[in-house]
Amino acid sequence: MMNQHDHGTTHINWNQIFALAALDASILISWLAYHEFQPKLLQKFHFDHLHGFVLYAQSFVILLVPLLAGGLADYLRKKNFNTLLVYAVGISVASMIFMTVSYTISDNAFQGLTGLLPIMIVLWLISMNVFHSPANSILEEFSQSPRMPLVMSVISIASVLVYISKPLILKSLDMLGGSITFLIGGLVLVITGIWFGKATRTLVIGNHHVGEQEPNRFHIVVMAGLITGLANSLILHFFPAILETKFGAVETIFDEYIYVSAMLCVTAIATLPLSSWAQKRGIYPSFVISVFTSFISMLIILLSPWFWLSMVGSLFLALSYGVLLITSFPHALRNINPASATFGTGIFFACFEFFEVLFTLISPHH
Repeated sequence: MMNQHDHGTTHINWNQIFALAALDASILISWLAYHEFQPKLLQKFHFDHLHGFVLYAQSFVILLVPLLAGGLADYLRKKNFNTLLVYAVGISVASMIFMTVSYTISDNAFQGLTGLLPIMIVLWLISMNVFHSPANSILEEFSQSPRMPLVMSVISIASVLVYISKPLILKSLDMLGGSITFLIGGLVLVITGIWFGKATRTLVIGNHHVGEQEPNRFHIVVMAGLITGLANSLILHFFPAILETKFGAVETIFDEYIYVSAMLCVTAIATLPLSSWAQKRGIYPSFVISVFTSFISMLIILLSPWFWLSMVGSLFLALSYGVLLITSFPHALRNINPASATFGTGIFFACFEFFEVLFTLISPHH
């Protein structure tokens, strides 16, 4: 019997894709909340001496847990358990810890629980990283579809919109305060989690490929994750200051982030049209072109003595970054055996986060 992958025109359930995009965006916002309030909470409750421990625990968790969660999910699937069980447990624990932290820091009645705060922070980190890989591994279902770039553009736009709004989100969180932020964070995770769970409850990842013996080329997955993660981290960590130096400071609510936000607006607007370009050209060639263009554009911006050339470099960086976001993960998925879909997804995300972890360790103030 012919399955849907044999003719390469997989039906795309857009409810699943929009639910995943919303979930990924809520995870990014949760990360912003975590990075904003974790140092403040440690200081407020006199755990400053544990800052180093939490930083290294965070690094360890971000790099290792996606692999373990992915491996566990694939093992459970081989034993005929639902892969998304790992996701469901992760999201439940993460949202419960959000709520617990909210109550712990909001009321004197809960002051006795503050001693558990460092443990809760580590558990929250683990739970947040547990469900990310199993959730995103549903994209393996569409990995051979010619419309995969379009699928990725929807998910990428959701993430880019969070990056664009980062200064506004952080200022809003500061106004709300830690307690309300963690309460809202827990609720948002529950809502997006339920939506995603309902949208994917009939989806069984990987089983439609049972007869196929696609080899795992994890070295390609590692390279795709590292390259994309490096570009992403350079843009978000260093280019706000670099572009401000190039184009001059502007007094806005965005501070030094104004130029990167403007550049990412171009990325968000261009990503949908670029997805059809990537579809025509092919995932792998588009990925290679986007990698070279991204890093050459960064060099042009860094080295250019001329304003107009820096502007051209910024435009090309915005466009190539969009293509990179919509092609790197599909390229990785095409080098993973469907039976290892979730573990391979975990490898990609761990590698994607590697430079983020490295830059955070080198400059903890970020």
